[in-house]
Amino acid sequence: MREPVATTGRAAGLRTALDLLSRWCSWVSGALTLVLLVMLVAEVAVREVVGRSLLGTIELSEVLLVLIVALGAAYAQRTGAHVSTDLVTSRFAPLTAAVIRVSGMLVAAGFLFWTAWASAERGWESFESGEARFGITSVPVWPARLVLPFGLALLALQCLFTARDAWQRRTGDAPPAGPGTVTSSGKEPADVS
Repeated sequence: MREPVATTGRAAGLRTALDLLSRWCSWVSGALTLVLLVMLVAEVAVREVVGRSLLGTIELSEVLLVLIVALGAAYAQRTGAHVSTDLVTSRFAPLTAAVIRVSGMLVAAGFLFWTAWASAERGWESFESGEARFGITSVPVWPARLVLPFGLALLALQCLFTARDAWQRRTGDAPPAGPGTVTSSGKEPADVS
């Protein structure tokens, strides 16, 4: 996990709320991953024993994968779990590297907000029409289409805070997390004196 940067005021409250919401969504994502795992193990076992597949497993697994990724992406951004490399930025001075990182995060956030908006429009249409994935059974896809823009917006907000943190660290002297401040994890820092 990235080292927290001290946050005060309104930004601290927003950061805390965003972190809690992202963490909660990651727990839901993890639970859905377990559901998917059990479902696929049951599919393989039934196919081996009975000789035929469970109805709707493929269709439901496609919907679950969208939910798992959409709900887990923001927390992965917050904890630094997404794949990244500093191959290019490590060759620049700290200020230049920070400008590159911040620019990248701002472009990513803008793209994610735009994608969330477009996905929300499509999700609403899907909800109104009751869109379903047809195969052997009919599985509704509109829940995943409605959750996707929510997850994209959370990820975009986390990208904005990542940009803010990168800018505060540009010289390596980010404000210390001291009394009266809240770290980006939403907790007051422990007294180490």
